[in-house]
Amino acid sequence: MIPKEIEQEILAAYNREKHRIDEFLQNSRQKSKDDVFFELCFCILTPQSNAQRCREALKRMKDNGILFTGDKEKLMRWLSDVRFNDKKSEFLILARENFPQIYEKIIELKHLPLY
Repeated sequence: MIPKEIEQEILAAYNREKHRIDEFLQNSRQKSKDDVFFELCFCILTPQSNAQRCREALKRMKDNGILFTGDKEKLMRWLSDVRFNDKKSEFLILARENFPQIYEKIIELKHLPLY
């Protein structure tokens, strides 16, 4: 059971960001599984990093199959322009390993009515 105070904080945050959440869900309804994984990886890479460099690195890794198969060292080399590439490569691997469960949750959200 979630304490009432925390529940109210979560609801307030949801209400503040509802338009963004709805937009994400609407857009995700039209994306493939690989596209959703790419966007998840982009979100992992961009904190404290240049978004354009992150997107370019991800595109190169995706085009070369590294994003879906590379080990930590290989990912780090492809992420050389991204800050904290050591930790972020670990996070990408964790996301990849847990993506089936993550994607399943996204699919559940996709089937909920937006309002």
